[in-house]
Amino acid sequence: MALSYKDYIADGQTKDFAIPFKFLNSNHIKVYVAGKQANCSINNNVASLSSPPAANVVVRVKRETPLHERAVDFDDGAILSEAVLDMANEQLFYVAQEVLDYSEGLLKMKEDGQFNALNRRIRNVANPIENNDVVNLGFMNSQYIPAARAEADRAKNERETTERIRASTNQLKVDTEQTLNEARTFTTSIKGDTEVLRGKTEQHMVTANAHKEKAIAEANKATTEANRAHGEANRAKGYVEKYKPEVKGAWTFDDYVQWPTLGVGQGRAAIYNDGTTHKCLMVHGNNSVGTGEYRVGLWNHVTVHGAFYVTGKASIGGHEAYHQGNIKISSSNPSGGTHGHIWLKYS
Repeated sequence: MALSYKDYIADGQTKDFAIPFKFLNSNHIKVYVAGKQANCSINNNVASLSSPPAANVVVRVKRETPLHERAVDFDDGAILSEAVLDMANEQLFYVAQEVLDYSEGLLKMKEDGQFNALNRRIRNVANPIENNDVVNLGFMNSQYIPAARAEADRAKNERETTERIRASTNQLKVDTEQTLNEARTFTTSIKGDTEVLRGKTEQHMVTANAHKEKAIAEANKATTEANRAHGEANRAKGYVEKYKPEVKGAWTFDDYVQWPTLGVGQGRAAIYNDGTTHKCLMVHGNNSVGTGEYRVGLWNHVTVHGAFYVTGKASIGGHEAYHQGNIKISSSNPSGGTHGHIWLKYS
């Protein structure tokens, strides 16, 4: 228990604090709020502040007896009363108490040879230089902790990288084994396919040789047939040269022949040209029964140019008749006749 000071924990409402120890003069009483001296007034062993301190801060009421002057100055022949002697002794006594309290608050070596901070903070500690120096919190926060955090992050990253590499290695191992199995399967399949292809190749070689022999035989046969055909062609050419007709001339549409008057059973070939619109190479004639006339012609006509026509009529038993299988080509008679029928007989 301290002899020269008293600590209070402020509640945010109280501004008056009791002084539980004696003092020589009210000027010797000091009040500290959160470690800083505050103005106060002393009345009846009570120190009063101007306003209540904030809650939970430490308020220390402390006696500080001065040492630069004595409380009593003795003179020769003066009367030594009890009060004077007590005041002189109390000054020394109070100073001794204050020194004791101060020394108790110092960082002292205990009986076990170790320093004890009495569960208090140590302020104003310089940054360490040598390995055995005390380290303050600021140095820890600015130097050691960032370095330790960076090292921890590096270790974490390396661990994660190692895990990824291990996972990738395991996956690579699985993929490699799968690839090897697929390669073995593929190799086995290729080997089997190769054996099959070799067998088919040998079979095709046998077949090809057979086709080759057959082709050679067919070629020889074709050569023989070609030689024979060449001989036949030469022989036919000789017959053609020997019996070819002599061409005396040719008719053209520019020639003009009037339609002849034919009797029953008579006919002839002629070229008809009226000089204006009708030009025709005509084969015509009468039947052997009546005067009905049949015509087969190649016409150059104003309405049906360059066409092939079969025209005419037949009278059987005095009645006009046509073969049942005739095919009609046009309803216009290029010769201008009144019948107007053109037929092609296919039977």
